[in-house]
Amino acid sequence: MLLILVPWLVPGMGRFFRLGFLVVWVAICLIHLGRSTYNHARPYGEIAELTSGTHLMEAHITYYHPLP
Repeated sequence: MLLILVPWLVPGMGRFFRLGFLVVWVAICLIHLGRSTYNHARPYGEIAELTSGTHLMEAHITYYHPLP
């Protein structure tokens, strides 16, 4: 959020530069939001498959699977 304020703190900058900076910054934020959403949603199918058999497990039982 602080980086958005930087162009307004420097005297003598043109209005178009400030607007351009803001547009670029908003675009970067939207790209980051989209990429983060994609990366978080991607493993959902795998997690759903891994947890699909939990109803078959007994209550209060710990299952241990060592790493390969």
